[in-house]
Amino acid sequence: LAASAELIRFGHKVTLFEKHKSLGGMLNQGIPVFRLPRKIIEKEIKQITSLGIEFELNKSVSSSKEIEKLSNNFDAVICAMGTLKPNILNQEFTSNNSVENGLSFLLRVNEKNNHYVYWLDIFSKSVQFNMTPFSVSESFEKFRDKNKMSWIFTSATLAVNDNFDFFQNLLGLHESVTKRLDSPFNFKDNACLYVPKNMPDPNTTIFNLTLIKKIFPLINAANGRTFILSTSLKAMKEISALLKDIFSEQKVEFPILTQGEDSKKVLINRFKSHGNAVLIGSMSFWAGIDVRGSSLSLVIIDKLPFQSPGDPVFESKINRLKDLGQNPFMTFQLPQAIISLKQGAGRLIRDEVDKGVLMICDPRIIDKPYGKRIWKSLPAFKRTRQEIDVTNFLKSL
Repeated sequence: LAASAELIRFGHKVTLFEKHKSLGGMLNQGIPVFRLPRKIIEKEIKQITSLGIEFELNKSVSSSKEIEKLSNNFDAVICAMGTLKPNILNQEFTSNNSVENGLSFLLRVNEKNNHYVYWLDIFSKSVQFNMTPFSVSESFEKFRDKNKMSWIFTSATLAVNDNFDFFQNLLGLHESVTKRLDSPFNFKDNACLYVPKNMPDPNTTIFNLTLIKKIFPLINAANGRTFILSTSLKAMKEISALLKDIFSEQKVEFPILTQGEDSKKVLINRFKSHGNAVLIGSMSFWAGIDVRGSSLSLVIIDKLPFQSPGDPVFESKINRLKDLGQNPFMTFQLPQAIISLKQGAGRLIRDEVDKGVLMICDPRIIDKPYGKRIWKSLPAFKRTRQEIDVTNFLKSL
């Protein structure tokens, strides 16, 4: 808190938020600067709240109102800095173990290039100060300069609409040679993309209720053997509960496995061993899972995987693109969602003999102007909006 107030005092924007599980990976992972014991932070919060300032450590903060309150009472906050003795995680950042030097490092970096977002990672016993680069392209370019060699990036999800601009911009690979190779899989004959009719807006309260009604006939036709990929933990839990209810009502005995009941590896092994199970998971199940053969015939995606706007690091990137005069939705949010969707869709067909149905329940892929750009980036499945076509195809597998 004192560190945040100090940064604001020097005119730098700081956002506080609780750790998001979605943060991670090369583009979002923060660099730990130093860690403060949580007990000390809570002690300082008591001093702050005694002055009539409202602040809650466990609260996710997506605006700067709380921090503005702190900055308005900066003297009251900063007077406690002498009691803070952080555990320095990286000695390269500071000359000695003091808050002042840690802050000085943050300020020097910020003043030098203004390319970082500063945020807090809140644990049970400590609060960790982090910094996340807006872009890794500059750092990666320096890394490549130090390691003179050829670099080859290959993946089924690098391209958006048959071009690599989004990936190249992320890593600063502006002069690279690109090549797109056709898949060896026979998507047209072996797979089907189904978008059901009459789905409500994804933000409505009846969306999951309608989704259950739409997916139940397909799960029956597939004799289980289904992945349901959700974009949030909340939606995943609701879909799981609703599906269990309808299975009970209709006396359907397909096993339902839900993320969180066991480790990912155990759930996948159980899914394979059952042979007729339904596995429900959130974003961690969209990639890195390989189920080949007859155990999986149906992959259902509830919504297009746009990143949550409540993530402060994500918001900071969006605001920066706006400041640069760019359209963040078209240049960042949409390409990112397309790549995530391709990863989820990739769970279905894993080799030349796999067959199945990809069901996308989000009507925006049809109704919105950008929808065409999304489905054109998907593999060349045969497409239909007729439930009977899909159930007949599934029964034939």
